[in-house]
Amino acid sequence: MAHSGLLEFFSNCNSASRITHAISKEKTPIVLVGASGYARTVYAASVYQRLKRPVVLVYSNSEDAVTSRRDLGDLIGHECVLLFPAREIMPFETSDNQEALWMRVSCLSKLLLDESRPFAVVMPATALSRKLMEKEQFLEGCFRLHVGSRHFPDALVRDLVRFGYSRVSSIERKGEVALRGGILDVFPPTADNPYRIEFFDDEVDSIRCFELASQVSTHSVDEAL
Repeated sequence: MAHSGLLEFFSNCNSASRITHAISKEKTPIVLVGASGYARTVYAASVYQRLKRPVVLVYSNSEDAVTSRRDLGDLIGHECVLLFPAREIMPFETSDNQEALWMRVSCLSKLLLDESRPFAVVMPATALSRKLMEKEQFLEGCFRLHVGSRHFPDALVRDLVRFGYSRVSSIERKGEVALRGGILDVFPPTADNPYRIEFFDDEVDSIRCFELASQVSTHSVDEAL
């Protein structure tokens, strides 16, 4: 839950007001001396809350970036904060998964496609060292499936594999796709749960979310991204 009262109180102090005013007038860069740790995060949250503009926070290491995402989310709302990790192994993952890769994809997807709010993006400095693909090329790999839309399942799987998905017999993690007859299981990096898409010939007949552990469908949805 966002702590609007705390941020409102902090925003009214002289130093925070001067920083917010300077940024709004584009009198940058601004050097903030003396604030560290949680205090720095509160300054960033205050700027975000007052200006309603995108904010990017760059930290020296991955551990500080992960901590900042949590603390910043507590202040302004976790739905407003995105973590853009480096392609190195993050503190919460092991070398045999690609969680950092899919988090990068999910972050970029939200920045390009979700216009519901400005986002605060948190990243380690090493995340800036790798060049990204062109915006148009990334958007080419982002598409929505609607109930009633027409797609050939085999061609859809080929496209997903071309954009980095792994074809498997049964989905276990994000970034995987499985096709059995007219049933397509896919777990996009932007989704909380995988989708089970049933086709009638080349038409999407139904889209349902399902649980990984039991492989049982939970509820139907109208579209999948």
